[in-house]
Amino acid sequence: MLSALHVLVLVVLMVLSVRKLLGVIRSHNQRPAPEPPGPRPLPVLGNLLAVRGGQRHEAFMQLAERFGPVYTLWFGRLHVVLLCGYDVVLEALVKRGEEFSARPSRPLYSALMRNSGIVLANGAKWCAQRRLAELVLRKDKGGGSMFEWSTCHETAQLIQEMDGYDGKPFNPQPLIRLTTANLISVLLLGHRFETTDLTFQRLLQQLDAATQLAAGHWGQLYDAFPSLMHYLPGPHQSLFRTWESLRQFVRKEIASCHANHHKDTSQSYIELCLSEMQSQTPGPDAAQSDEDDLIHSTLDLFMAGMDTSSATLTWALLYMVTHPDVQACVQTELDGVLGCGRGKRSPTLEDISRLHYTRATIGEVQRLGNVIPNNLPRQATQDMVFRGYFIAKGTMVLPLLTAVLRDPTQWKSPLVFNPKRFLDENGHFYKPRAFIPFSIGCRACPGEDFAFEQMFLVFTFLLHHFWFSSPSGTSPPSLKPRTSTVLAPLPFQLCALPRITKDL
Repeated sequence: MLSALHVLVLVVLMVLSVRKLLGVIRSHNQRPAPEPPGPRPLPVLGNLLAVRGGQRHEAFMQLAERFGPVYTLWFGRLHVVLLCGYDVVLEALVKRGEEFSARPSRPLYSALMRNSGIVLANGAKWCAQRRLAELVLRKDKGGGSMFEWSTCHETAQLIQEMDGYDGKPFNPQPLIRLTTANLISVLLLGHRFETTDLTFQRLLQQLDAATQLAAGHWGQLYDAFPSLMHYLPGPHQSLFRTWESLRQFVRKEIASCHANHHKDTSQSYIELCLSEMQSQTPGPDAAQSDEDDLIHSTLDLFMAGMDTSSATLTWALLYMVTHPDVQACVQTELDGVLGCGRGKRSPTLEDISRLHYTRATIGEVQRLGNVIPNNLPRQATQDMVFRGYFIAKGTMVLPLLTAVLRDPTQWKSPLVFNPKRFLDENGHFYKPRAFIPFSIGCRACPGEDFAFEQMFLVFTFLLHHFWFSSPSGTSPPSLKPRTSTVLAPLPFQLCALPRITKDL
């Protein structure tokens, strides 16, 4: 039998519940427009089952066909509005960029990165970190620069490794990953690693493991139920241990820079940041950076720079294997500009303006390779009506890059690999307006030029030196990507035949 106290508690809880329900109803009724439509969420799970499976971006695209270019999903208690199509994304990120300029606090990344770094930070601190990133990515560029020299040096090492297979089948992904990792290491840390260095190999394994876990189902579950998942055992717990190991690696690099730091010889990103931190003027309104900011910004740039470039270059080789006619056209253009046989020379950044078809091929690889399909999320900075729908302040917004790079209103036969779509009537390269593989607006990737120039040099060196093909007697490699935040091809084998041998 219930006591009078129990009855009182039940009555109070019922009253509070009714008041909360009435408040929600009143809030919805007072809104100037309806919320975006979407599939009916299940209790507790929300729409997690609606996007189950390997490739979330494909599920997102299918839902857009059903609910329209602006729709709602629930991941547990997490409310997300998705934007699909070039016109919608352009309006949100450029025409109304200020209203969509913030980054949301994703529970998993917040727990890992403590809301610091470049990707998740907002406000003055984000502006300061982005400015430093842009500064180091812009410096020392152009013909004959250290950037160009180091890229050519690393690519020469890559060619030597591929030559060592003597035309026999091999998986190019590990070699390309080592090359791009060393290029980003020089930029961020100021030095390269030997490919046999165990510390370097462990670093790459940990970065890959962290990316896979964060993008997988356990990462989604953590975001949906952070309070619960924080205490439950599972693979997501190993992610925190891996991340701490990565933090310790960068902390040692920072300590090494401290020990060898000279004011007038700053070269790497870490050294540049240390100089900036030492010159900071303390104050209540100043955007002060600390070691955590530097650690997480370095890891942000390392993962973004290495994974995207490595994935794009691997897609480039895969598309050359599956489209030998395109590969032949690229090599004909390279021979015409760079020469062939004993009279050939190495490509340089100055050749970008001369190699139109080659540049178009890289663009089509970036478009169809689609390495960042879901983009990085934004957050509404204020209550707004967008495309006839109400979006509340603080709502997570996901502008899908897949829906732009494969928008049938912008691209003819968007699923077909066709570099000629990047050429004008005179055969010169031009950039279609819907070509935004690095996103668009104030939060677009600051390393777009750096990444393209790196890919251009590595791709032209490789295509000028090798003819790439599938191993004899094997089926064509799959064009399906592996599941991850960054879409890379599934492991595949190819043969790299030196072109002087093929021509004979």
